[in-house]
Amino acid sequence: MKILNYKISYEYDSDLYTVTAKTNKGKTFTYTFSENHTLKEIRYTLEEIAKQLDI
Repeated sequence: MKILNYKISYEYDSDLYTVTAKTNKGKTFTYTFSENHTLKEIRYTLEEIAKQLDI
């Protein structure tokens, strides 16, 4: 599973990041996380969400 594109927006008052991504089948989803997660954890989570959405 590959994320085709993404957009990261940052909320200054809450230290949260939101990724908006699109799956291979064109389904758009968002994932919000705090800054204490590693990029590896975030990538894994995004891939799992995309995989579930494309089933």
